[in-house]
Amino acid sequence: MDRKDGQHLGMKEGTKRVKRARTHQLSYGSIASHCNPSPKKTRGYIEIKALRRKYQQWFTSRFAYTTFENEMKWYSTEQSPGKENYSVPDAMLRLMKQHKIAVRGDNIVAKYQPNWVKSCSQRELKLAAERRIPYVVSKYKRKLIGWDVINENLPNNYFESKLGEDASALFF
Repeated sequence: MDRKDGQHLGMKEGTKRVKRARTHQLSYGSIASHCNPSPKKTRGYIEIKALRRKYQQWFTSRFAYTTFENEMKWYSTEQSPGKENYSVPDAMLRLMKQHKIAVRGDNIVAKYQPNWVKSCSQRELKLAAERRIPYVVSKYKRKLIGWDVINENLPNNYFESKLGEDASALFF
């Protein structure tokens, strides 16, 4: 397995070493999270900051692609109606751009919603989703390589249960 600069990572799959195919170069990615490693209650601020810096160095030296774990999801960016905060995903995007790591957007609307969305009427939910999708897509236009607009809707069918069986189609 090769990292983004073509050097061998030395990762193992079972007991066999994973190697790059000779005819095709594969690039690997991983989920990125702003809170890795997770802080423990016993750690102080300085130690957490140093661990995060070490994680960033480790991550940015290895991967060519990423998707942010939760940082772009609705519950992370709009905890109250109309009060949006994209400072965390924006900072992560700057870091990835600095290291030439391509980012794929994840879950503009998803199975997990902010609490305020759960209490919306059918009309309010439809309006909120119709407002969110074009806003987020335009905010990150030309900064991401692709999007999941809605994720895991079939087994969880949150939007279908609230807006009808064609709800997912409305978002496209």
